[in-house]
Formats: sequence, C-alpha cells, structure tokens
Amino acid sequence: MASYSSALRKSIRWYKKLAIEVLLGTSMVNAHIIYKDIEQSNMPINDFRLLVTEDLLKFEDKRDAAQTRQPRHQILKTHQFTRLDCKARENRRYCKGCYQKKVDGIIEKNKVKKVTTYCQQCDGNPRYCLECFNLYHNK
Repeated sequence: MASYSSALRKSIRWYKKLAIEVLLGTSMVNAHIIYKDIEQSNMPINDFRLLVTEDLLKFEDKRDAAQTRQPRHQILKTHQFTRLDCKARENRRYCKGCYQKKVDGIIEKNKVKKVTTYCQQCDGNPRYCLECFNLYHNK
C-alpha cells in the first residue's frame, strides 16, 4: 500500500530516505488501516493521505476556537510594530534606540540603523529596529 505514492527520490541520502519512508510510508499505511477499521469505510490510501494533509494544514488551536481571533498586540494590549507602506529610500529614519546608544557613546554613528518601522501606540510614532523595539517594549 505504501508503494502507491512513494515520496522517495534518488538524489537524497539513504538516512533521509529511511526517515521519509517511515514517516510517510509505514506510518501512513498503519494509520489508514486503523482508520478503515474504526470508520468502517473503504477509502483509498491516496484519498486518506490527502485528507490527513488537509487536516494538518488546517490546524487551529482549540483554546482560541471559542474566541474571535484578534491580533496578538490587541490581546496583550502591547505596542504594535508597523512598517511604512511607501518607498523605503525616501522614508528611512534613524532608529530611536540605536540613536540613543550613539548619544550615550555605546555605539558608533555608522552602527546606527536606518529603518522604516515604527511603534503606532507611542507618542510621535518613533522609529525602531526590531532589536530596539523588543528591548523597549517587551520588558
């Protein structure tokens, strides 16, 4: 039954072929046999593989199923890291955190990053690189 749709390729190493065969071949055949016994159905193995793949791709956390999905920043009530939707060359500014490090003498001027990302919730929408945003907002 595993030979109907083999995932093995000639160009990969033997240990990868073995892992793929165990995962996609033997395990899938065993699961198909158990499924046929429980459901009392005569589903072909190719359809069963397709069903399993679709179910794996549609994974949804059961804890959040009752709630409507909200962005993470609204659930945690934290600041939001946003990128400008315009030409980066015209709108890049110095990162506020990196620039403060330059003023304090921690880093050199050529290490100050220019970014197009900012924090929407802060006053004045200061520009931040990802490292500085995480440093200042996720304490």
